[in-house]
Amino acid sequence: MKVIFFRKIDKGSLVASFNVQLPSGMIIYKCNYVKLQDGREFCALPQEKVSDNSGVTKYFPFVGFVSQELKETFSQQLMTALKDYLFQNPGVLSNVTRGHSGSNEFLEHKDELDW
Repeated sequence: MKVIFFRKIDKGSLVASFNVQLPSGMIIYKCNYVKLQDGREFCALPQEKVSDNSGVTKYFPFVGFVSQELKETFSQQLMTALKDYLFQNPGVLSNVTRGHSGSNEFLEHKDELDW
């Protein structure tokens, strides 16, 4: 698994968004790198943000797992891939790039992949 596109967002606990290519060749677009104030960090798979009529916001995942064990294993592998990318590209977190909604930038980089 490897990160193939990375964009720093730096908005609250959201540090960045990235695309990841799995060993099978499948690509997951718009994963998020989140770092909480207490120092905990994790990668979130793409999800849809939905607000109900009372203003309560919920998030619904686009990708699921058949067991908690598989989810945790995948999450660890995803974080390892991100950490490897950050180690190999030490300046990416110092360059601030603001994200914007509706961007096709993630999809525009699909032609840069090694097929």
